[in-house]
Amino acid sequence: MKIVLHIGLHRTGTTALTVMLERARARLLRRGVRFESTATIRQAVTAHLAAAASPAWTLGLSRARARSRIRDWAAAREAEGTRWLILSDEVIPGSMDR
Repeated sequence: MKIVLHIGLHRTGTTALTVMLERARARLLRRGVRFESTATIRQAVTAHLAAAASPAWTLGLSRARARSRIRDWAAAREAEGTRWLILSDEVIPGSMDR
């Protein structure tokens, strides 16, 4: 599975891209291209990235846990037949501040 990750900040076309992909969601899905909702991305990906930015004494464990959870989530999408996974959310970079 290929993953397209749009991590642009505000004013980088995130909203326009999201609207276009939402309108084409059913057609894309029939072709194995999955575009996840912002709410799903924030729960499945962004929240784990934020957890990985925990205090230094747990940083290694948090990063490993975040990677594992994101990989498991992506693997489940692939098992459902997804060939391309598109993730777009301007909040993602803010989760990686640390």
